[in-house]
Amino acid sequence: MNRNVGLLDRLFRVTLAGVFLYFFLYGALSDMVSIVALIAAGILLLTGILGMCPIYSLLGISSDKSKK
Repeated sequence: MNRNVGLLDRLFRVTLAGVFLYFFLYGALSDMVSIVALIAAGILLLTGILGMCPIYSLLGISSDKSKK
């Protein structure tokens, strides 16, 4: 599994996941939207922690500058 998500991108993903989790936990959104926010938070958190994004891989994109 090759990393293709850079540090700034990873920090942004984890921060955004935290915002989505906050909205889910405190009921700031309707039921359906909060479930979508929870799923999005899980995906963002997972890709942020692992440093690998499947969509980036499919498109041939990499924001990880450490390998270059």
